[in-house]
Amino acid sequence: MNAVIKLRIMPNKINSVQNASELQNIVGEPHDIIKAKVLNQLDRHCLTFLKQSPIVFFGYWHKGVSKILILNGNSGFIKVLSYTEVYIPYHQEFSLIESAVADEFLPVAMYFWIPGIGETLRINGVVKWLVANKSNKLHGLHIAVEGAFLHCAKSILRSKLWKEKEYPDIKIDYDNNCTEWIGEDCKTFIKSSPFYCLHTQDDSKKTELSPRGDPPNTIYILDKEHLLIPDRPGNKRVDSIHNLLRNPLLGILFLIPGIDLILKINGRARVISDAQLLQLLTVKKHIPKLGILVTVTQCRFRKTNSLNWQKIWKQAIEVDKNQFPTLGQVLVEQATKSRSLVTKIKGKVVEEIIKRDYKKNLY
Repeated sequence: MNAVIKLRIMPNKINSVQNASELQNIVGEPHDIIKAKVLNQLDRHCLTFLKQSPIVFFGYWHKGVSKILILNGNSGFIKVLSYTEVYIPYHQEFSLIESAVADEFLPVAMYFWIPGIGETLRINGVVKWLVANKSNKLHGLHIAVEGAFLHCAKSILRSKLWKEKEYPDIKIDYDNNCTEWIGEDCKTFIKSSPFYCLHTQDDSKKTELSPRGDPPNTIYILDKEHLLIPDRPGNKRVDSIHNLLRNPLLGILFLIPGIDLILKINGRARVISDAQLLQLLTVKKHIPKLGILVTVTQCRFRKTNSLNWQKIWKQAIEVDKNQFPTLGQVLVEQATKSRSLVTKIKGKVVEEIIKRDYKKNLY
């Protein structure tokens, strides 16, 4: 009997994670330096990253549905107003924001890229106001920062995102492709996608955007209603998994380098520890400790002008990596609140540990 039949007939037999204590027993506790890395305001490393970043994924929830926009511009197009506030100027993707949210104080999550750099930046906060002119057209977003941290490079390394590739030959009828199930076009796109973002919120509506990367054809499609997604080794904070234990609603944005289409899936998720299902997610003989079983409620393709891959790859080649501190240096400085010589030495030690972890614990 295959996994699809078992899922349909005996859903209660699938081993699932029930609470935070069980979750941490499975993945282990994060190191103290990792616990200390989430800041309540921007520091100098965040500011350096923002000045160089030309792309941000912007996520919010509206009426129980995940919304994710991709905003692009010149490096540093998002303006830093203070250590606790940033401003996003008008972008064409704002046309997708519902006018009804203009009066709300929405929790939002932002995820920043610098092409060519493995580490990424995540910022969570609240939209303080949406500025509108007489035509009610949004022309700017003010975000009050509530949390910020630099994310490790594992998702980028697994996806090989900054390696220039030939354009895939994928034909999608995106103008007429919104369904409540996983159709053939969706299957093709998911199987070809090496990178995606998970969008979650907790029971207080605070939201997270979590980057995920894997070789293509890794996510397992059980049937037209169910996806199985791996939870690969990370920093053990597992913020998104904690959110799903509190609130099962989930949004997923899939992309394929070289293609200006994105696939957005909404659904309900269940965190599983079922050994038989987890074996389906094996990569290089490594079986994940956890998986996310998604019951799909909506699949929608959308064309975006924010993913100009030729420009992105050019930026990735031209970026000067020496202008950025290592993740180890950043973590030690943030944890100790110090920029001394001792801090630099400790940072180098931590960086070597991180490099070994990237090599030996990627899957």
